[in-house]
Amino acid sequence: MPNNYRKIFKTLGILVIVALLLYIGGNYLISRKIEKTLQEKLPENVSLTYKDTHFNIFSGSYSLDQPKISIDPQNDTLSGSTLEFSKIDFQNLSYTKFLFKDDIQLSKILLSDPNIQYNTQTQFPKNGGSQKPPAILVKSLEVTNGTLQLSKGKNQELLHAKNLQLSITEIQNSEGNLPIQFAEVQLQGDSLRVPVSKFDLLTMGSIDFHTSSNSTLQQVALKTTLSKEALSDSISTERDHYRIEISEITFQDFQFLKDSTLGYAAQQLTLSEPNIEIFRDKRVPDTYRTKPLMNEMLRKLPFPLKIDSVMVHKGRIIYEELIRSGMPPGKVDFTALEGTIQNLGNTYPKNTSTHITVDAQILKDTPFKAEWDFDVANLNNQFEFSAQVAHFGADELNSFTIPSDKLKLSGEMYETYFSIYGNEDQSHVDMKVNYKGLQVTLLKDDLTEKKGFLSAIANIFVNKESTDTEGNFRKASTDVKRVKRKSNFNYIWINILAGLKKSVM
Repeated sequence: MPNNYRKIFKTLGILVIVALLLYIGGNYLISRKIEKTLQEKLPENVSLTYKDTHFNIFSGSYSLDQPKISIDPQNDTLSGSTLEFSKIDFQNLSYTKFLFKDDIQLSKILLSDPNIQYNTQTQFPKNGGSQKPPAILVKSLEVTNGTLQLSKGKNQELLHAKNLQLSITEIQNSEGNLPIQFAEVQLQGDSLRVPVSKFDLLTMGSIDFHTSSNSTLQQVALKTTLSKEALSDSISTERDHYRIEISEITFQDFQFLKDSTLGYAAQQLTLSEPNIEIFRDKRVPDTYRTKPLMNEMLRKLPFPLKIDSVMVHKGRIIYEELIRSGMPPGKVDFTALEGTIQNLGNTYPKNTSTHITVDAQILKDTPFKAEWDFDVANLNNQFEFSAQVAHFGADELNSFTIPSDKLKLSGEMYETYFSIYGNEDQSHVDMKVNYKGLQVTLLKDDLTEKKGFLSAIANIFVNKESTDTEGNFRKASTDVKRVKRKSNFNYIWINILAGLKKSVM
């Protein structure tokens, strides 16, 4: 064989041997560094075990078979946390950044079949692991067929969800610390269950969430787990009993607000067929704390919120108050409700009005229209509330007026208009009513017998029908002092009742 051929084969053989040595050495060096990073960068009470590993130096892919992450609770009275997967894949690792800068740059992390049971009382060391976590840049994170269960302590469930599919792109924490930044999130799942309080449970049939397009939540429900009677027996101060069901909630252009770990924004939020029932037992002692008005409730949300428009379609709202034993609760029923809210949130500039409109049927089949305006940034909590109500029987108000005011009404209310201008302390109401055959009956303490003489005297001062010349309306204006320990609904109601009393006297 000619010498030049021998040299060529010898050179090729050396190159092959060098390549094999580089391959074997590179595989060993990089895989060992990956394993060392996985172990040393974890907090001290976190352990990682797995069945096997696979590394391909040419593709830069590294995978763990059946990995399990266990978190020691560091407290004998608590249960720990576990994260189990069928497989974790790390794809297209940048060797130069990893070997020389300890930074992790990947094209994708794929978590297959995660089963995550996390106890929020699990404690981490303040300084994390033995070294500072590396800076991370990941093109995308994908989760397939996940199950998530969060708990507090051994028995208190905080969240449960199944069939989770998650995709997050452009993940980075350049300083190696929280919060993590990302470009886009997509999340699907079902069977979501979140206890929002000791008594109330939030559930969702399915989630289809996208930060770059419309997002949808279906079969959303918030329900008090106890019956009305059992709740009243279980509480020492007043509390609402909820039954809220929404067929579908759609977000348009949902975004996480920048410079916030928990802030939300959306161009439009649509609630389809909400069915809301709220019951309050007034026989239970009051909390005697100041109830915030809507301005303050939004202003003091524990997170930033900015929703430009809210649309409500085909809604129903039932509000009930049980004031006295042995009597049915007072009830207001809104049906066929169509509503809008403009500028809902606490991030709008000062003097930006939150504007609410409602068009519904009330008191069985009476047309009702209302508008509500307030500025969330206004510290005096000023608001305007106006409404118009079509024909209804005055006796429809008896479920509230009898137990609360020992007052029974009869007659026909043909048209009612009122406007309320209020703030944190007091309000002013302007009202005009068109009515006929109005009768007032004052009741004794047992609410079954009337005070005949006093009722007769009262009806002397009550105008039986409106007689003003302009459209046959009676008009009145009066001022009302707010009862701060009572609800927003009570504030509106006492203004309506004061306006009615002034109008008919």
